[in-house]
Amino acid sequence: MTSLRPRQVQAISDIRVAYRAGYRAPILCAATGFGKTHTSAAIIQSALDKGKTVWFLAHLREILDDTANRLRSVKIPFGEIAAGKPMEYHRRVQVVSVQTAARRDGFPPPDRSTITGDVIKHYQKHCNGKRAVAFCTSISHAEHVAAEFQAQGYRAVAISGKSKRSERVAALAGLRDGSLQVVCNAQLWVAGVDVPQIECIILLRPTKSLTFYLQAIGRGLRTSPHSGKKHLTVLDHAGSIFEHGPPEMERQWSLEGRKKRGEQAPPVRQCPACFCAHVPAPVCPECGYRHPAPNRGGPAEVDGELGEIDSTQAAALERLQKQKAHIAKRAEQGRAKTLEQLIELGKSRDYKYPVAWAKKIMASRHF
Repeated sequence: MTSLRPRQVQAISDIRVAYRAGYRAPILCAATGFGKTHTSAAIIQSALDKGKTVWFLAHLREILDDTANRLRSVKIPFGEIAAGKPMEYHRRVQVVSVQTAARRDGFPPPDRSTITGDVIKHYQKHCNGKRAVAFCTSISHAEHVAAEFQAQGYRAVAISGKSKRSERVAALAGLRDGSLQVVCNAQLWVAGVDVPQIECIILLRPTKSLTFYLQAIGRGLRTSPHSGKKHLTVLDHAGSIFEHGPPEMERQWSLEGRKKRGEQAPPVRQCPACFCAHVPAPVCPECGYRHPAPNRGGPAEVDGELGEIDSTQAAALERLQKQKAHIAKRAEQGRAKTLEQLIELGKSRDYKYPVAWAKKIMASRHF
């Protein structure tokens, strides 16, 4: 394969950083001529080297054809899932249109694997062998995550809203008696699940819903001293804590509905040593790392001597103040969107003919 340019290498590195940070679907946006198809081919080859199955999806036939030609040129075997094309489902790379992918079934699913790999790694590091519930984005995602846990030797199953009642009951019983270590679920277990032995919640599903976030974590908040449980660990691969804040933070509840767009998310501090996200505090509660004291800013001290302003400097300052005042008036005028608002603004400025002034401004806007 032709070597990558520095900007393409940087792009791939940035994508990997985003995956490691817990993002499930980072987007690479680049200008025309960047070499996105060539960059994609390099990413595909890297995935193949790790034994993964890859889909390349696009909404235009021209993009799919261009990608197919690029893959041929670098000798990457692939199949094309489209009308009139041979069904080469044994290929680990499939080029397919978005529309076809939505309609057809039966071809090999791709590997959602960097994130899943991180899930296994972090579970091993922080909760190895402890009873856990993973909240997944879809049924296929839950099945895939469960398969990855099983491949690493863990006792894991996937359940969903389509599972039989007997399967759901068995999953609950397995967590209670320890015959199961991980249950990967989709469309289930947000409320009404009483398994005090759960010691780990794995969040793989991004959500804007504070209710879902708190209810999901709540599945592991029941105490169970007889089982040796001392605390709950939340592995937040979806970054939900930065949207909703730590689950233990105090909240002001009201009947006013959802927060307005533009309001800031609850403050959260992340430890650079162990990556624990916690309520802002000078010391990380997980590893004891002491955050450096913030720079409060303020004026810098420099050597100098005060001097009297001369007439030239005074005139320059006066011009500057007039410019600022003019800009402020124009901004205030721009915020008045209707004729009525302009008339009221003219009156507040004590204009002699506010109505005529307002009509003149409106006419100039429509010129």
